[in-house]
Amino acid sequence: LQQALEQRRTELVGQLDQLTQLKLKSLAAERDQVELLHTQLTSCLEYVEGSLTTGTQEEILGMKGSLLQQISQITGNFNSGILAPKEEASIFLVADSDLHHACKGFAGVVDQPEKPVCPEKCYCTGDGIKSAKIGELATFIVHAIDRSDKECRQPVKGLSTELFSCRANTKVDCQMRQVGESKYEVQYQPVNRGQHQLHIRIKGKSIKGSPHTVVARPSLQS
Repeated sequence: LQQALEQRRTELVGQLDQLTQLKLKSLAAERDQVELLHTQLTSCLEYVEGSLTTGTQEEILGMKGSLLQQISQITGNFNSGILAPKEEASIFLVADSDLHHACKGFAGVVDQPEKPVCPEKCYCTGDGIKSAKIGELATFIVHAIDRSDKECRQPVKGLSTELFSCRANTKVDCQMRQVGESKYEVQYQPVNRGQHQLHIRIKGKSIKGSPHTVVARPSLQS
């Protein structure tokens, strides 16, 4: 079985080499035709520039009809179809998105643009969006989601959190840091008991579930 597989591999490699050589010859012929056209048009351009510089008005006007005829002949014989691929690829190995992901970070590979974050699809998890203890750190996680319901891998700009004490009418300081490609950890420490309003926004737009009502209770140690 191993010998048969190796033989088949050798045959396929040979066929691929033959196809490659045929394609290279075809591309070389098409390149020569394009270069010839370029040379002809360059010659016409140089002739025009020289006539405009040194020719009289009568010579310039008389040259117009002849020049247009020459350009028409040159471009008329050119088949623009050679600039397009002769045929579509007959082998499909991997999806384009998978290829870009596999090649990400290599020089010369352009990454596909990431989809922007969608505030309406982002959400929070963790006890910190419901309850907290006075004098102790409370934590929750903001999950960044794009419009296709996938994790948003690009940095989220304009993400803000605000926590207000309804009883004291004061703002509680919140600290935020990125803990993953699409996750942001938020910590705060309430000082007043009772209800708080937690607002999470991205560029001024509230995310899913915001505002949250957080109840702060005395710590067991107090």
